[in-house]
Parts: sequence; C-alpha cells; structure tokens
Amino acid sequence: MSGKRFMRTCMALVATISVASCQANPGDAPTVEEESTTTSTPAPLNRDDRGKGKQITVGVDAFTSNLNPHLAGNESSLISAIADLTLPSAFVMGPGGWVQDTNLLSEVTPNDPQAPTSIRYKLNPQAQWSDGTPVTSSDFEYLANQMANTAGVEGADGYRRIAKFESQGSATEFSITLKEPYTAWKELFRHVLPSHIYRAENHRFGEMMENASAASAGAYMVAAVDAGRGIVELQRNDRYWGANPALTDKLVFTAVPDTATAAQMLRTGQIQMLAMRPAEQSQLAVQQIKGVQQRMTSRAVQLNLSANLRSQAMRDPKLRALVMRALDRDVIAKVVTKRAQAPKPRWDVLPAALSGEPAKTKNAPHKLITIGVNSDDVLAVNAARTVADQLVQAGFDARVSTIEASALHTTALADGSVDLVVHWQNSPTSPSQYSDQFGCATANGANAGGVAGGSGSTNENTDASATKSTTARNAEPSHSTDAGISATSSATASNNNQNEPQGDDTEATKNQLTVGNNISGFCSASIDRIVERAVTNADDRLFSSQAKIDEDIAAQNAVLPLLGEQHLVATNPTLQGPSADLSDWPFSPTSGIFPSAARWTLQDGQTGQAGEASSSATGPTTTADSK
Repeated sequence: MSGKRFMRTCMALVATISVASCQANPGDAPTVEEESTTTSTPAPLNRDDRGKGKQITVGVDAFTSNLNPHLAGNESSLISAIADLTLPSAFVMGPGGWVQDTNLLSEVTPNDPQAPTSIRYKLNPQAQWSDGTPVTSSDFEYLANQMANTAGVEGADGYRRIAKFESQGSATEFSITLKEPYTAWKELFRHVLPSHIYRAENHRFGEMMENASAASAGAYMVAAVDAGRGIVELQRNDRYWGANPALTDKLVFTAVPDTATAAQMLRTGQIQMLAMRPAEQSQLAVQQIKGVQQRMTSRAVQLNLSANLRSQAMRDPKLRALVMRALDRDVIAKVVTKRAQAPKPRWDVLPAALSGEPAKTKNAPHKLITIGVNSDDVLAVNAARTVADQLVQAGFDARVSTIEASALHTTALADGSVDLVVHWQNSPTSPSQYSDQFGCATANGANAGGVAGGSGSTNENTDASATKSTTARNAEPSHSTDAGISATSSATASNNNQNEPQGDDTEATKNQLTVGNNISGFCSASIDRIVERAVTNADDRLFSSQAKIDEDIAAQNAVLPLLGEQHLVATNPTLQGPSADLSDWPFSPTSGIFPSAARWTLQDGQTGQAGEASSSATGPTTTADSK
C-alpha cells in the first residue's frame, strides 16, 4: 500500500471511529457562560420504554420550513404545536387561562398579580436542553433581547416594556423590571430558545430555525425536517425531566395534498390522524371510513389583506379606498378554500370603503400595485393571486411578489417595496394583541440597544437585508398584466419618507416616525391611549371602547379580513388519546388539537408504520383499497 493511500485509509478510519464515538457517548454537556453560585443536577435520562419503536403519523396541510414560532405571519397550528412540544414556556394556556409551567419554573413572584412592575423567576434546577445543557436565565434574557430588537416578530410589544433584566447571582434565578405595570405579563417568555447555541453561533433570528431546531427542552425534540417531501419528524426527548414524558417514540407530520389522499392514508393506516383545512366534501369523505372519528375546530387566527402604509402608493387614502372597493373577499375566500361557505374571520372589521353598498371600482388608475406574500404559504399565495386578478379587472396593474417570510415582514414592509400584504395574523381580542398589532411603537423602539442588564445581543432590525432583492427576483405578474414591468419600479419609497405619519389620524404626531409594530403600519394616538390604559392597569375601557377602536381602524381602509381558519381533525381507531371521544380532547387556541400529543399512544400491537409505506420514509402514497 502506498504512503498516500495508507494515510487516507488511516484518516478515514479515525473519522469513522470519531463519529461512532459521538453517537455512542455524547460527552460532556456544553458549558454555560454564567457566573453561578449554585449548581444544578441534570435530570436522569428517561428510561421509560413504553411506546419504544412506535410512530404516530399525522397528515397536515403544506407547511413552512421555518420553525421559529416568534416570526410574524408564522401562525400555523403545526408550527405552534412543534414549539409547544419542544420549547419551554413560563406559562402555558390552560382551560381557564395562562397557567405556570411548574416543570420549568419552581417559583414566579410578581409584585402585583394583576399588573406587576417587577417579577422574580426561579427555574427548576433539573430543567435542561436535549444536549444536556441546563436551562438558565441566559436563555430568557436572549429571547427578551431578540424579541425587543428584531423586526418582523409577533408579540414584541411586551418585551419592549422590559426596562431591566437581572440575574440574581445564579443561573437559575432572575428578575425583570418593567417600565410600567403590565397586565399581559404571563404572555412573556413563551417558547424560550437555547442561547448557548443561537447566540454563541451568532445566528440570524429570522433564519436560524429554517429546516431545524437546535435543541429541545420539551417532551419531544425535532429529529428531521424535509421540506421538499413535506415531513417533520419529532423524536422523544430522553432528557426531558418533566412529569409527563412522551409516551410514543416518534411523532411525524406529513403534508397531505388533498382530501382523497388523506382519506386513503387514514383508511390504510399510513396516518393515524388528519388535521388539515377541509375542502367542500372533506367531512363527508372521511365519514365513510369505518371507525374514524372527526371534529371541526377553529383557532382565533385569520388571513388578512393589509395595505402597507409605508409604501408611496398606499399613503394615499383615496387610492386605498379604490383598492378595497375593487375586491370581493367572499369570492377570494371561496376560491382559496374550495368551499361554498368559507369560514368567516373572528375579527371581521370591514374597511369603511365597503360599508353600505359601495360602487365597485372600475377604470382605476393604471398604477402598479405589488402584493407581497410568504412564498411558503400555498393558500396565502393563491389568495394573493386572486386579489391581483380582481385588481387587474378594476384597471390596476397588479402583481404578486412571493417573498421568504422573514424578508417579507422586515425589509419588504419597511422599504415600501410591497403595497399590499396577504398574511396570517391572530384575531385581536385582548389589549396586548391590539397593542401589538395596532400600536405606535416602531420596529426599533425604545429598547434598540437591548434590554438593560442583558448581555448585549446584536441588534437585528435589518434581519433580512441580505435578501432585499428577493422582492424583485420572485415578482410574478398576474395573468392579466404585462410581464415586462418591474414589480418594484414604482412601489419603493425611500427610508426618509418613513418619517412622515402613517394613516390619517390627526392626533398622531406628524413629525416623527409612527410606523407601528404591525403589518400595515397604521398608527393612532387616540387608540394608543385607550389600549395603554388597558394594558397597564387592567382598565376595562378597552372593551367598552372596542367598537370605537375598530371603527377608527376601519376608517383607514388599511385591513381587509379575508377568511378565518378551520381544521378538520380525524383519527382512526388505532390512535388513543386522553379520552375515548375525540370531541373531549383538549384544544389550544394557538396549537389546535395538539396540546395532549405527548400522551397519545397506539393500540397494543400497532407500530403506526403501515406495511404499504412508511410516511417518514416515503411520504404520502395512495394504494388499492384494503377493505
């Protein structure tokens, strides 16, 4: 054997031994950069063999490959479910409201239980990430900094109210001081992230969970994401210390294209559950399968069309009114859902331009209107294309620009390169949601330098600036428009123009940036005052004034609710949940049917992997009936 060949063989052998060694023994857990006066004892590995080798497969709608639950527009029940099952939260939603997760926090002490200004947290010393690293105060501080200082995130308002974050001389104790009393304090620190990975490796917040989740501190961990085949595989987290570890080894989500395929996969056992948006005859089709239970569910999430008031075109209130009067939202909803009766949005505040019986816009100015939409969201893309078709019929030159989600909700909105946006958003019902969606806080608000007392994480307000050209690159003309016109030729407004007030509220300050932490950029000082009173001192005037607030929002002609969200959930007899009756299974307003997923099991003798095909190996297939 030559010297070179011998050297190559040795190197390959060493590499093989190294990989095998890593697989057999993970070695010491990564160190945590914390000065701590106390130590924590890692929880023992979960040796419960129940459900070992078993797999539950759930058929779902097509989904985004970005698993970050904090991104604006990332509102699918699947993303929320994966986050609930893999990431820790200070409080979780229970039947009666927000409940402290005692698996994560042994103590939470607010100085006022209703609207505190300071809160002390004490972590369970056994809490740890799936790589063996303890969960520490650093993870909470990292999330607070990222949420306060990153554009394009959902729920940033609460984190921007944190004035100071202090570790209590221990990795397991910390406190926060708020700028003013805050009633929605239990909504803070949901889906905490592993700072020892994301901060240490300087990951961009909007992109760091694309096709992966670095570590888990929940009952499951993300084992694989195959966006091309539409599969996400969760594996039981053997380092989970909580009271209720996962009872099944694998939980696999697989994208199912249509009702016929879904019914066949239920029938043959390729999937044990279906949770997807129904078409016209979906319920009827599933009802024919012996032993299958089903229920219809809905979350407080909706698809909206929002005018981007940062764009030059949409700053004109008359043009916004013309756009709204050119659209038939009922037709849009029917087209994209394939249902004669599409679900209505829960927050169904129509633009003032559509009140009464307004005349439809005809012979509109031949002006370019660019409609931005998340390129991963099939339903939203179809809605955007239908909007474009209707605008073209009215005389506009309308185009759809499919953009990666983090770029859409940061760069494209901020620079005005999209005039309209089709997006998912929570239906606002609480003061904190109104504040987050219609508040006047800017995207780089008062906390632009980081939460005081934190470790100075990088400001990522230009999170997606590197992908700014995506808008033009992915612009696609409506079938009724000329393909040669640039999708951004007349829609881009300079950043300097953003210093003009957004909306027509005369009470809003005219000489400062008033782009709100919301999709449209609408800002009203009068609405802000009402919402602030409710958020800071449990003032119930928000709800007594909600009709007036909604009326002011409608007057701007900036938001058109398109449709609500509804899911058909069906299970075959092999899947066993918390109750024999599917209608009794717990339901979450954020993650839908999945809160009890860690407790799901299969009947004895069932593996969840049908002999015809394994969903995690081959994706959905259709086969001959096995009746």
